[in-house]
Amino acid sequence: MTIKEWINSLGGISKAARGLGVAQATVWSWYHLERFPCASNQDLINKTSQNQVAMADWLAAYKAASMAAKESA
Repeated sequence: MTIKEWINSLGGISKAARGLGVAQATVWSWYHLERFPCASNQDLINKTSQNQVAMADWLAAYKAASMAAKESA
């Protein structure tokens, strides 16, 4: 499952943020692939999602989005 699918399954960014105990801005940046979570937040997401979020795929999508942003700048 992608991070977007998982966040949507929880009811959106604000509900995901409350459930994880992090700021909405943090979850928003993950959702829009602007940031990738630190190791402790990756662990939190894995535990909370019961390992449903595919971290390797998320990292690949984040890197691709970062490269695309750099190329368009």
